[in-house]
Amino acid sequence: MMDLRELLLRESEQVEWKENVADINDVVRTLVAFTNDLPNLGGGRVVCGAKEGKDAYGFPSVTLTGLTAARLKEVRGQVVARCQANVSPSIAPSVEELPTDDPARRVLVFTAVATGRAHSFRDGDKTAYWVRIDHQTKEARNGVLLRLLAARGELEPWDRRLAPGATVDDLDLLALRDTLVKMGVWDPARPIDHWLDPAVNISTFMPPLCGREPLTGVVRPRNFAVLLFGRAPQRFIPGAISSFSLYPGVDRAEPTSERALLDGTILHQARQLIDRLNVEAVSVTDKSSGGAENLVKYPVRALQEAVINALVHRDYTTPDPVRVVAYADRVDIWSPGGLDHRVDRERFLRGDVRPVWRNQALAWVFIKLQLAQSEGQGLPTIQASLKNEGSPPARFEATDDSVACVLPAHPRHARVRELLRVEEDVVHGRIAQALTTLETLLADDPYNFRTVSLLAEVSRSIRDTAPVLRFLTRHRDGLSRLPAAAQLALADALLTAQTRPQSVERDLARELLLYARHAHKDLVDVRRYVINLLVLQEVQAALEALQDAIREHPAWGDDPALLQLRGRAWLQRAKQAGETLRTPGLPGRIRESARRAFREDADAAERDLLAALNHGATSVIREHAEADLHFLQRLRQKVR
Repeated sequence: MMDLRELLLRESEQVEWKENVADINDVVRTLVAFTNDLPNLGGGRVVCGAKEGKDAYGFPSVTLTGLTAARLKEVRGQVVARCQANVSPSIAPSVEELPTDDPARRVLVFTAVATGRAHSFRDGDKTAYWVRIDHQTKEARNGVLLRLLAARGELEPWDRRLAPGATVDDLDLLALRDTLVKMGVWDPARPIDHWLDPAVNISTFMPPLCGREPLTGVVRPRNFAVLLFGRAPQRFIPGAISSFSLYPGVDRAEPTSERALLDGTILHQARQLIDRLNVEAVSVTDKSSGGAENLVKYPVRALQEAVINALVHRDYTTPDPVRVVAYADRVDIWSPGGLDHRVDRERFLRGDVRPVWRNQALAWVFIKLQLAQSEGQGLPTIQASLKNEGSPPARFEATDDSVACVLPAHPRHARVRELLRVEEDVVHGRIAQALTTLETLLADDPYNFRTVSLLAEVSRSIRDTAPVLRFLTRHRDGLSRLPAAAQLALADALLTAQTRPQSVERDLARELLLYARHAHKDLVDVRRYVINLLVLQEVQAALEALQDAIREHPAWGDDPALLQLRGRAWLQRAKQAGETLRTPGLPGRIRESARRAFREDADAAERDLLAALNHGATSVIREHAEADLHFLQRLRQKVR
């Protein structure tokens, strides 16, 4: 015989106590919820005629009030009948009667076992699915309903479904090829269309990129393919966006802030968010112990794992974006949609969860690209990274609608607020004050990316290279230790702060660019690197840098800014050849060689500049390209 007191010790998600059965349908709804078994507990029981409570010592207790024979018969008959007639597919709970201290009354226990199906209950004109959430019976709606149907095999997981309205033309095939190459699965012997075949799997961990609609036969990309490789994923998945906000203080009350909305593929969003957060992963030098230990504000790995988790494991059926907010003392990363039903909430809050993939195809691609840890290691990696740097542990939060990760800054990074105040001083024109603070900070930490970049920015804003020259004079021996982006920022300042940079400024800029040559550079850094080379008249080095960048990232070959820069480089070479042709007394063989070089370089310049205009150039790039073409036309007229 069942021991009701033993049930008190079980998870309350598995037991519902009803002293008085006022609503028969309420019993049926709860039995349906136990059968649907969203928490994966195997089912549950509804106990009618018993009251849960606490004894005098605060321990769980049960009072057996019982039901009369007539009421017991009525409840039993109606519950069983409605489970058969009003539940689809019907269920058949087992029923047991237990005695009480009163011979005239008994307790009625219904036991519902999970079936692996999704069951709905029709109550009058309304039909709904019911689940157990936080010890209560609730109607399954929106994302909860989709998770239930997907878990029970009634509906494909969201990431594997065909994207309504999307076609293969909505996929960026260059981005697909570039990603497959980086993942190590690209087969150059096969055409790109091979990977769009509904019968071709990239991996056993993900279905084909595309599928065929049953009725129309139209081939459409799946949701995960649109997210990873779509030309404009937000057309089909409106919620596939991210926001990044930066507040100089510890809350949103600060008078100034920065905010950016990020779209494009989630691979692009991930890189953008990581790049922005890497700026927050600054370091200071702790000299108090006599050493020079660098203390990072946030471990880069922890920031990356938290961002990737938010993008990969979020619920994309909701239109809300992933929100990343950087404060002076922490980074908040908020992901829409509650926890996957297979994740234990208490273990998640402790940062200790078993591996669960909500969007398996997305997770696998990010792992193959080495943007995420192997399954189940994300949260432990975050905590371990913070611990290794001496930072407080991350905090995790979860509600029915969202999941959040809060990464605290290293306690010794209060000085980062000084950098934020410097930025505010620059914005409001308090240049002398900003320079004083920057030089004080650089005396302690000369290789901090943000501090060095701010110094370069201030020098450019006042059109004076003196602050940069003072810094470089003091730290000439350590220029190679600077991040590539900082080296480029200093070179920018040296070459553009004044109309005519002097030889000392050009020599220092050339040295900085030499250090930055072999560093990992993103698209923005490549542009800055090439622009500086062109200012220095290092035309051949600029062309080689562009060629190397496009070879490593084939998709960049269509970037309008890079095309315009390459066109300008060819234009400078053509100008040099033209100047040679105007040299008096030039031997015939050399003149003919110079004329041929001029024609070839001029044609290459025209080709790239026109391509830049035809590849969606922004207004600024278009203006530069048109000015270069006009100069080329005048140059050709002179050379004739």
